[in-house]
Amino acid sequence: MDSAVLPLAAGEYTVSVTKGDAPKKPNVVFVTENSSTDIGSYIYAVPGKKDVFTAVLQGSADSRVQDVATRIGTLLVKKSGCPSYVCVSGAVSEMDEMELVREVLTKSRSS
Repeated sequence: MDSAVLPLAAGEYTVSVTKGDAPKKPNVVFVTENSSTDIGSYIYAVPGKKDVFTAVLQGSADSRVQDVATRIGTLLVKKSGCPSYVCVSGAVSEMDEMELVREVLTKSRSS
């Protein structure tokens, strides 16, 4: 598992990525704000013939957190062809959203 601490405007986040091997071994991603937070949104994304299908395993009261988790899962499946588990916990600001997605995609390529 490749991990890094990412300082952003809303706080520090730990980004951990385990890269999957197509087509069976899934990508596993944890994005966690470095403060005491409950589990946010946990999703599972799988490749279909033309689309990516996602299932919410654990919902979040904050729709932005769920949107970020879904976006990361969808992008990982499209790039790798592997199923993906993604958990995002903490408050994600609009400014930090793209930086978190970029960091996860970078880590998934280098893992």
